[in-house]
Amino acid sequence: MFNRILVAMDGSETGDRVFEEAVSLAKANQARLMLMHVFLLPAAEHTNLSEHSGLNLPKAEPDTQAKELLEKAKHQCLERLRGHHRDLTSAGINADVGLLEGDPGRQICDVARKWGADLILMGHRGLTEQDEKIMVSASNYVLHHAPCSMHIVQNDSLLRQTRGSVRVRADKQERLFVTQP
Repeated sequence: MFNRILVAMDGSETGDRVFEEAVSLAKANQARLMLMHVFLLPAAEHTNLSEHSGLNLPKAEPDTQAKELLEKAKHQCLERLRGHHRDLTSAGINADVGLLEGDPGRQICDVARKWGADLILMGHRGLTEQDEKIMVSASNYVLHHAPCSMHIVQNDSLLRQTRGSVRVRADKQERLFVTQP
């Protein structure tokens, strides 16, 4: 049984599925949720803020102040979290919210430890092996450093890739397994 579930939100479609899963788990376990978004602070000259926040922000123009875009992105994240909090409260689910800055994997593990989470619920972006080598994913970091159990909600495109027919060879016999979509 889970009493305290930390829910890492990122504003993506997978993030919406993470929220739905969190609601289901909270109801089934009568658990308290901690909805959090960790805002990755990108190097302004190399990265578009909307790529990291899951938000639909305009690309920064050379004369646009990065600080203004950052504050707008933070405000949108906080408003999304507050909206989810209202939905949870209406459903009778106890929840806290948090908007943090920094390295997502480290922040998720730190908050889980300090808050006393017994489950971390988060999504997986579906990085390729090559991307994983270049960019350490938050879910991979949490998988190796979490102070509690972890539940990963897969990206929809990854789920579609794994559905269908699978051929398995064992002892020179080939078997065909067909999964339902």
